Amino acid sequence: MGFKVKAGVFGDFETVEVSDSANGHHFIFIPDRGSLPIKMKFHHLDFVESIDSPDILDNDHWFRNFWLMPYPNRTKAGIYEFAGKEHHLEMSTHDTNHALHGFFYKLWAEDINVKEEPEKVEITIDHLYQADQPGFPFPFDTRIKYQILNKGIIDIQITVMNTGERSMPFGLGWHPYFKLDQSLSELRVSSGPLINVILDELSIPTSDEILLKETTNMAMEKWDHCFKYKEEPYKYAIESDHYRLTITQGEEFQYLQIFTPGRESIAVEPMTCGVNALNTKEGLVVLNPGESKSYHISVELKKL
Repeated sequence: MGFKVKAGVFGDFETVEVSDSANGHHFIFIPDRGSLPIKMKFHHLDFVESIDSPDILDNDHWFRNFWLMPYPNRTKAGIYEFAGKEHHLEMSTHDTNHALHGFFYKLWAEDINVKEEPEKVEITIDHLYQADQPGFPFPFDTRIKYQILNKGIIDIQITVMNTGERSMPFGLGWHPYFKLDQSLSELRVSSGPLINVILDELSIPTSDEILLKETTNMAMEKWDHCFKYKEEPYKYAIESDHYRLTITQGEEFQYLQIFTPGRESIAVEPMTCGVNALNTKEGLVVLNPGESKSYHISVELKKL
């Protein structure tokens, strides 16, 4: 039977819904909430925490599955300097000491294109930022392309273009809350060696780092920590007795934030730059006028 795509409604928002009932695949996206995926299911298993109520989008979202642009994570006190000028970002209600996770989730879609094939669906969503948010006077265009494959893979490509007349700083992250069919204490996390970037009492990086060689029991620990990969490949897996979830990051994503929120999920957040990167410049990209850059993440769910 293959995939079916239809329009829907979620509170005040229109949605794009992709499903393959025979294989148990089901995805829902809100284009006008920064291309937000609110449901992601392969093989009859929800592998991220879904957003099941419109109220969660405003009142208890914890940035669940949000795209974090034009900077992920925290910017200390919401202040940074770029090209000799100080900028003041809007402070976060989730962490009142800092600006947090950008504002991309506020952007509406400018254009949506859907291509349907028997074995895959491709959804492309365009957003325009008009430099109208506090502290970020740099306009840019964004194209997010979701390619959902019948075999249980979603490939995501994000392309950002500087549409302004001056250079702009940029960083990108994703905030999925992954889960499988067993409790966190029974899940195994595997990756290459990670470098734990030590944070201070305000969750801002210090100059200290610790090499973490063993990640198997990571899901059992309490984390809200930044890591960077020591070496390629930039990928990790979360595994239960029945499923393996593998997340492969393009070479641009050399950082991770790992957050265990006290629920039966673990947020393992790919990032292109470190915490407070608008100030430290660690991993920060600078796009010249008219310049674009693409980023790639792939998520695969396999039955064992």
